[in-house]
Amino acid sequence: VKKAVEDHPDSADVRLAQARFYLGARDFGEAKAAAAEALRLSPKNAAAANSKGLAELGAGDLAAAIASFRQAVEFAPRAGYHLNLARAYLLDRKPDDAVRVLDDALVEPAETFTVTLSDPQGITIGDASATGTLLDGSADATLVVNSSADPGDGVCNVSECTLREAISVASGLEAVSIGFAIPGNGPH
Repeated sequence: VKKAVEDHPDSADVRLAQARFYLGARDFGEAKAAAAEALRLSPKNAAAANSKGLAELGAGDLAAAIASFRQAVEFAPRAGYHLNLARAYLLDRKPDDAVRVLDDALVEPAETFTVTLSDPQGITIGDASATGTLLDGSADATLVVNSSADPGDGVCNVSECTLREAISVASGLEAVSIGFAIPGNGPH
């Protein structure tokens, strides 16, 4: 891991791997530092926020762990980080908060959103606006990979979703379809 960090000091994925290594070794101080660095490099990286929370939980800092797990849930609401947040609330003797978090994870109303494209570079936009509906908790959720960037910022949303991010979100769903709409020409 040390060599990977030396070779790729600005890689959030490498820092996240480093955090996971230290978590496995139960070195919670180093795990927290590596996860914090991954978050600095990729500020909305839910997996990094979750790893930071695990390190803080391991070190016994429940308040910090709860804050980090809340961040992870905010960044990736359907990725399954609710369980860690609920567990931290239970350890903090707040069962009502734990139940609320788990309820939120299970039932979400449909959310409608609009995407508007602008400022094309090298392409022409045919229809610049579209409306979609997120069917949270639905067994027929669909994720659209629309970016070949790697690693991305850790969040799969309508403005950017890499294959890695889509797989991360899909792991927290019952059944999911992953489509591809990567713009541009050439290999992806």
